[in-house]
Amino acid sequence: MRTILFLLLFPVTIYSQSLSVSPTSFKGWGQTPGMSELSVSYKNVSIHYFYVYRTYYGYYRHRGELVYAGHSQSTFAISYLPVSIYDIVRAGVMLSEKNFPLENGAKLNFWLEGGVDIGRFRISYVHISNGFGILHELNPGMDTIRFTVNL
Repeated sequence: MRTILFLLLFPVTIYSQSLSVSPTSFKGWGQTPGMSELSVSYKNVSIHYFYVYRTYYGYYRHRGELVYAGHSQSTFAISYLPVSIYDIVRAGVMLSEKNFPLENGAKLNFWLEGGVDIGRFRISYVHISNGFGILHELNPGMDTIRFTVNL
C-alpha cells in the first residue's frame, strides 16, 4: 500500500525541488558585477549563497558629489516568490544575512525573474533590487542569467 501511495504522490512532488546556479552577475538594471549564486528551492522558497569572486566598489552621485557606497560582499539569503504569471514571470522578496549586494545596500530586496522552462530545466534573467531607490537612496542591484534544474 505504501508503494502505491508513493508512486501516486511522487509525480506531484517531483518538480517541487530545484537547484539553481548563476555563474556571474553583470551590469544591467543592477550595477554589481563579479558575483555568482547557488541556490536550492522548495516550491516558492529558496535558500541562496551569493559569492563575490571579484570585489566591486560602488559609488553613486549625491547632490553632485561622488559618494562611496561600499564594496560587494558574499552572503546567505532566503527568498519567497509568491507571484507567478504563467510561470514565465516570477516576483517576490529576498532577505539576506548581510546588506546586499554592497555593504551599504539593503537586507530586504525585491526579486524579479523572467524565464522559460524547457523540460526539467529553466533559464531565466533575474534582477534583485531594493526597489529602484524607493526604499533607499542607494540602489546597486544585481542582474544575472540563472540556470535551474528541477529535481
